[in-house]
Amino acid sequence: MKSWLYDASLWGYWQGIKLVAPFLEKANLFKEGRKNWKTELQTKFEKIKQPVAWFHCASLGEFEQGRPLIEAFKEHYPKYKILLTFFSPSGYEIRKNYDKADVIMYLPLDTQKNAEFFIETAKPKVVFFIKYELKKLISVKFLFFQFLLFLEQTNIFLKEIIKGKREKKAIFL
Repeated sequence: MKSWLYDASLWGYWQGIKLVAPFLEKANLFKEGRKNWKTELQTKFEKIKQPVAWFHCASLGEFEQGRPLIEAFKEHYPKYKILLTFFSPSGYEIRKNYDKADVIMYLPLDTQKNAEFFIETAKPKVVFFIKYELKKLISVKFLFFQFLLFLEQTNIFLKEIIKGKREKKAIFL
């Protein structure tokens, strides 16, 4: 997709969310959850010195699919801080107190500036996108910052990670 079309679509989506937010609870949660995301991110990460593993789930369904992976990662790599982000209120509102994650928040909208700020502030060493939730600009930044990026797309892959059948440096695209 052309960059200008992607940006215009995202802007239109955000305007639509703001327009319907007073009438739809989920749209309001989506909007309000991103209100002060930069300050929240800076505050939470200014004290973190350990490496960060970032897990992103679009919604509650993707979280439940990736939950065994998050818990296995936390067990095998206890020195890592876990950043868990959601796109949808359905995941965030239900799992905002999930005890296996150190930081839980909404993923900001996928703009150039947001992607740069988010990645430069959180500084993840390892990134997992659960299912098919891949953002264009954030994924481009991974290439620039040279992170390990994992996409958990199948139960077979998930089971192999948990059982240790894949190498630590495996990337599944």
